[in-house]
Amino acid sequence: MGWSALLQDEYIKAVNDIALAASTPVYLVGGHLRDYVIQADTKFSAKQNGGLAYLDYDFAVKSEKQNGAAEFARLVSEKLDGVFVLLDEKNDTARVVLNTDTDNPVNIDFALCVGGGIESDVMRRDYSVNALAWDPKNPDVLIDKVQAMQDIENRTIRALSEVNLKDDPLRILRAYRFSAALSFSIDQTTKDWLAQNAKMLSSVAGERISTELFALFSHANTFVHLQAMADNKVLDAVFPELAATRVVTANAYHHLGLLEHSLEAVRQMELFYERASDRLKESCNQIIGHKLNRLAVTKVATLLHDIGKPQTWEITPEGRHTFYAHDSLGAKMSDETALRLKWSKAVSRFINRLIKWHLRPGALFHSGEPTQKAINRFYRQVGVDVPELILLAYGDLGATRGQGLVDEARARLETRFDDLLNGYFLYIEEQARTPRFLTGADVMELLQIAPGPVVGELLEALDEAQTLKIINSRKEAERFAKEHFFKQSQ
Repeated sequence: MGWSALLQDEYIKAVNDIALAASTPVYLVGGHLRDYVIQADTKFSAKQNGGLAYLDYDFAVKSEKQNGAAEFARLVSEKLDGVFVLLDEKNDTARVVLNTDTDNPVNIDFALCVGGGIESDVMRRDYSVNALAWDPKNPDVLIDKVQAMQDIENRTIRALSEVNLKDDPLRILRAYRFSAALSFSIDQTTKDWLAQNAKMLSSVAGERISTELFALFSHANTFVHLQAMADNKVLDAVFPELAATRVVTANAYHHLGLLEHSLEAVRQMELFYERASDRLKESCNQIIGHKLNRLAVTKVATLLHDIGKPQTWEITPEGRHTFYAHDSLGAKMSDETALRLKWSKAVSRFINRLIKWHLRPGALFHSGEPTQKAINRFYRQVGVDVPELILLAYGDLGATRGQGLVDEARARLETRFDDLLNGYFLYIEEQARTPRFLTGADVMELLQIAPGPVVGELLEALDEAQTLKIINSRKEAERFAKEHFFKQSQ
């Protein structure tokens, strides 16, 4: 089929017009071209493909000049009123960002053809599906030097060479991300190379690893790809914290070893998410970082929720397995992971909180039915993270099927989690309808005290009393605050 329809894209046409005027050969390569080709085949749907990457373009620039690609990118930025970003001066790569004042900026990347021409350039790429090229001067022909179209037909991720993977070990992770995005399988030779070179990931900058990881976790059915990574020991290279979980065995409550339990928890939470309420999905779809939503980060927290167990594992004389304080230790360990992988503060705090509190939903029901006061306290302490914490709890429970937790008890706990989640949404609606009788400033003026923890404690006590209808007016709130403060002061 012809591919000249690509010239109808306004950004491709604009770059081509500038290239023609500057007598600089350019070729469309990379993800946009790959996705366009796959989408053009009616056997593939947009959903399978993860959607077309219309807002990201990659061009290979043929130039004899030093820094010729960066120079051309600067020209494009001037002509299109964009922002020029030098990505790598040594390797001559640069980016032009357009529409920076919108929610959907356009990234156009330019890189010098490796080896001087497009034929040699494509041979240095990672996977065959990314090694297609298109010359706008010959728009009806797709350049395919590596049998990429055959791999697309067979829905296969195939590395062009082991050397190419070693040149940039991050490409090891990209195999799983492409597999997830395209619903393609990884061929066996490539799998072998990924396993043999997994340890090289330790040389890759943390922020680059995180970009690939979070992209992977943003796709559905992440579990399948995590399992493949675990089988190849790639997961151990990315998360050394998980390597130790391989030695923790099954026990009365856990029918799986700890690593398998952690992976299964991700699978179970993904299954629950598919049938979850719109309210929970709305919370999970909120953005927490650049192109990153809370659902993807919750999957990471679910995978890591038990990383504190290996160091706290003990077996009593009676044969019972204990993991005291593994939740708090795991939260601290996640902070170290966050530093290593350069996570943002928002992401690292969110993961820390979910791991630290992952036992809380179940613990509420260990001694029978909790009081409404206890439930409201849980809602206040966990706050906006309640939906994602319950989601993690569902995953953890679904992956816990040892004989110590009978089916009846599990079903009862699932019902309690349902009630807890639905109750939270009712709770926040009630809170929104009922403003506080007293603010922090009111409390400080009323009691003549300075800002500090006491004010926060009083406000929490007031919120609890107001929710439980113990106080119903500002006057009652003032009296309650005075009495509470007097008791606490004694």
